[in-house]
Amino acid sequence: MPNIFETKNPNKSVNDPSVADPADKLIKKPINFSDYEDPSGEMGGREFRLALWYARNKVLLHRWAVVALVVVNIIFWSVSAIGWLSYFVVGIDRDRLMATELASFYDYNLINSHFAPASLEVANPSALAGGVKLYDVFADVANPNRDFYVNFDYYFIVNGVPTPRQSSILLANDSRPVVYFGWSGQSFPAVGSIVIENVRWHRIDSHVIVDSASWQAERLNFSVDQFKFTSAYYNDLSSSGVINFDITNGSAYSYASLTFYVGLFQGNTLVGLKPLTLSALRSQETQSVDLRTFVDNLNLTGVKLFPIINIFNPTSFLSPTD
Repeated sequence: MPNIFETKNPNKSVNDPSVADPADKLIKKPINFSDYEDPSGEMGGREFRLALWYARNKVLLHRWAVVALVVVNIIFWSVSAIGWLSYFVVGIDRDRLMATELASFYDYNLINSHFAPASLEVANPSALAGGVKLYDVFADVANPNRDFYVNFDYYFIVNGVPTPRQSSILLANDSRPVVYFGWSGQSFPAVGSIVIENVRWHRIDSHVIVDSASWQAERLNFSVDQFKFTSAYYNDLSSSGVINFDITNGSAYSYASLTFYVGLFQGNTLVGLKPLTLSALRSQETQSVDLRTFVDNLNLTGVKLFPIINIFNPTSFLSPTD
C-alpha cells in the first residue's frame, strides 16, 4: 500500500524527527470537574466530586479503617487483660472475704444501742418528815438524754409494802425528785427501793427543736422571790409553819395548769417537799403562794421549784385569746 505521507511529502520520511505528529501538537491541560454538569441531571457537581474523591482514596480509607480497628482491639484487650490480672491478684481474696461476710449475720443491736436512750438514773430513795406521823417518800431520778423526754410509772417499797402507782414525766437532761406524799406510820419508814416501769421514751425531733436545753429553759423560766418563813413556834394564829413566796412566769408562754414540787431548804440541805398546783399562770404574771407545814423544828432559808409540766403537750399552754 502506498504511503500517503511520503506521497504528499516526497522529501521527508515518517521517521524524520522534524516531522511531528499532529496529535502531539495538542496542548494537554489538567482536567477540572468543578464545572461538570451531568447531561442527565441525575448527579450534581458536588456529588460527582465526592464520588471522584472516594474513588481516588478508597484504598487509603480502607487502610485507615483497618488501623483504627486494630487500635480499638488493642485497647479493649489491654483493659480486659488488666481487669483479669487485677482479679487474679486481689479479686479472688476479695470474693472469699465477701462470701465470708455474707455468710455471717450482722448484729444490728449494736446500732440500736448506740441510738437508743440511756436508762434513767436513780439515786437512793429516802423519806422526809411531811407532818404529824406523815412522811414523804422520794428518790432523785435523772434523764441523761438530751434527745428524749420520758413518761413512766413508779412506786416505792416502804417497810416491804408497795405504795400506790403514780405517773410522772422527765424532760431532756432533767433531774428532780419523784415523790409519794403522805405515807402514814408511827415511826420513820424504811424505804427499800423505787420501782420504775412502763417507761415510754419520746424522741425530740431535731429538725423542729435543734437545742432541747435552750428550748426547755425558754419555756420553764420561773423565778421565786419575796420568800418568807414563819415557824409554828412564832405563829400565834396557827399551829403550822407558814411558807410565803411569789412565783413569776418570766417566759413568753402562758400556762393553763401547772404542777410543781416545792423543795424546802435549810441552807443547802433539802428538808422537805410540798406539792403545788396553780390553775393558770400567764406570761410575765406573778402570783403569791402560801403553803403550810406541820413539821416541827423547821428553820427554812429558801425554796426551789421543780416543774412537772409536759411542755411538749400543746394543751399545757393557754392560747393568746384565752
